[in-house]
Amino acid sequence: ELVDTQLTEVAVREGIVRYIIEVLKHLPEGLVVGFQEPGGPAGSCGAGPMGPGGSWNFQTSYWVWGFPEGANHQVFDAFKRLFDGWGWSYRYNGTERGRRTVYGRTSTNEKFAYYVSVSTYAHGGVTMEWTSPYYPAEYADTETTGMRMPSVITKDGIQSWKPPVYPGRT
Repeated sequence: ELVDTQLTEVAVREGIVRYIIEVLKHLPEGLVVGFQEPGGPAGSCGAGPMGPGGSWNFQTSYWVWGFPEGANHQVFDAFKRLFDGWGWSYRYNGTERGRRTVYGRTSTNEKFAYYVSVSTYAHGGVTMEWTSPYYPAEYADTETTGMRMPSVITKDGIQSWKPPVYPGRT
């Protein structure tokens, strides 16, 4: 069975936030995970019926910032070392047009794990993308309006729910 019948969308969103905070506690000081790094494009989040029997999962993409210019590969290496050390890493793509990606699974022992990928780009950016386990459609949060995930997270927890500012929109 690929669907965790005990999970809800609210629980998976909270789970992703907990994992992000725990990861940040083990990485260099000052890193920030958020929907929109200063002056950059925005990340996103959403859910939908992507799994077996109409079950849902939740996905979110964030930018990582708070590191010196040109240090994105060092930050990426810190993520990779952490994921390797925790036994999360299951695939690594080396440099492809300036992009490196490590793919992780939160536990090889858990039946229902979260998936995470961290990528670095030629322009110096770093992203973190999360995918939740599948949960029953009846536990999908179809009533939530506005932000479903925090807009800024640090090792100290949620810093903001304020939506990102999209250039050209008011």
